[in-house]
Amino acid sequence: EKADFYSIYPANGSSLEVVEDVVVATLYVASTQSATTSVSEDGKTIYAQPEEMGNVMMYAYTSGVQNGSTVNLTFKPFSTVIEFTLTVPETYTSSQKQNITVQSLTLTAPKEVNIAGDFYFDFPTDGTPIVESISGSNSVTVHFIEDGVYSTVLSPEIRTLKAKMCLMPIDGVANLGGWEVK
Repeated sequence: EKADFYSIYPANGSSLEVVEDVVVATLYVASTQSATTSVSEDGKTIYAQPEEMGNVMMYAYTSGVQNGSTVNLTFKPFSTVIEFTLTVPETYTSSQKQNITVQSLTLTAPKEVNIAGDFYFDFPTDGTPIVESISGSNSVTVHFIEDGVYSTVLSPEIRTLKAKMCLMPIDGVANLGGWEVK
């Protein structure tokens, strides 16, 4: 008469199964990502948005749906998304006549912290999901793509790059030392 419904976005590369009365998903976050860049309307900032939305994960759980009823799934995001802002120094002027080419950005976590790769996700029926790394990498690299070329250019006129990077869900590890950005 009634059923519980579970859903994961994206469905590609993920699987759902019941293990000891708990619904578990196996998911994947890529350690190499790409971001499409665009210049803001005022022409002063470059925005780099994830090109592959498969690294931006969400889940939905609806319980006790009456047989024959419409299932309303309300998705909740659970990926960790970090936004970086790179800014050309104020001392850098147009008289220097050189643009700054940015091809990629890499975030490296401490060795014991996986931020990309395969992980289990236990569906919460209430509260917070439980996430456990299966195998992975402690770094994620985002490559910037502008007009089909793997780079973007900052200059005295366009001084700021705002880039988003997707990680597997992490909690409480940001306070650990040893994080590095290149």
